[in-house]
Amino acid sequence: MYKSILNGVTPLDTDGNKIQCHGGKIYHFNNKYYWIGENKELTDGISNIWHNGVRCYESEDLLNWKSDGIIVEASELESSTLNRSSYMDRPHVLYNKKNDEYVMWLKIMNKDDTQDMTILKSKDILGPYELIKEHYHPFDFSTGDFDLVLDDDGKAYWFFEMVHFGFAVTELEDGFMNIKKGTLHILEEGTRPPYTREAMAYFNYKDHHYLLTSGTTGYNPNPTIAYELETITGPVIKKFSPLVNDINNNSFNSQISGVFKVSDNLYLSIADRWLPYSLNSYDNIKV
Repeated sequence: MYKSILNGVTPLDTDGNKIQCHGGKIYHFNNKYYWIGENKELTDGISNIWHNGVRCYESEDLLNWKSDGIIVEASELESSTLNRSSYMDRPHVLYNKKNDEYVMWLKIMNKDDTQDMTILKSKDILGPYELIKEHYHPFDFSTGDFDLVLDDDGKAYWFFEMVHFGFAVTELEDGFMNIKKGTLHILEEGTRPPYTREAMAYFNYKDHHYLLTSGTTGYNPNPTIAYELETITGPVIKKFSPLVNDINNNSFNSQISGVFKVSDNLYLSIADRWLPYSLNSYDNIKV
C-alpha cells in the first residue's frame, strides 16, 4: 500500500500488477478518482501491437489504484481505428451532464501520416462505450495531441495540435461530439519540429488559464513550455518554464499528459517517462 506518490518508478495497482495507463488523465466522478489511459501491456516494440484498448483504474486517495480493467476493447477489424495495430493515443473523457453520458475522444495517427479523432460515448464511466465516429476531421489539416476541457459554465473545449505547425482551441457543441463552427482560435502557428508544441495539458488556477506543452522530437524528452492565456480561448499572454529544479527543463525526463486539480492550492501533473530504447528492461533504468 502506497503512502506517498512515487515518481520515476513503475507504479503497481492494488493487485501488484504494473499500471498500464499511458497518455492518460485523472478525473473525479461519483466521489472517486479515475485514471484512464492507453493499455500498453502487449506492446513490446517488436510485434505490430500499438495498444490493447483503454484501461481504467480507480482510487479513493490518489495513491492506491484498483484496476477496473479494459473499458474500451481493441477491435479485431483491421480497418478499425481501435485495432491493436492502430496508432491510438491519449484517451480523454468529458462528462456531459445534460445527456448524462461520458464522451471519450481518441487521437488516431493514420497509416497515411494524417491524424484525426475517434469519438465514443457511454452511460457509465467504466463502459461499455459505443463507437460514434471515426476519422473525425473537422478542419483541412491534421489534428494531433489534444486536451478536452469542461469549463465552469458547462461549455466544453478542444485544445489540439495542428500537426507540426501550431496549436489551437475550439468550442464543442452541446453533445461534446462535434466542434462548434466559427469558434476556432489559433494560439500559435508557423512553427516546425522540434519547436512545434504537442501534449497540451490545460488547467485553470485562480481564474488564470494555463496550457502545458511539449516539444516534438519523437519519444525523447523535450523542453516543457507553459502558456498563459487571457481567456480559455486565448490570446497568449506569455510563455515561460513552469518547472522548478529541473536542470533539463523537460518535466524531469517525461511528457505531461494531464493536470488534475486536487484543491485550490494543489494540482497534480501526470506524465509518461517514455523509454523507446528499452521497452523490455525499463525496470532496471535508474532515475
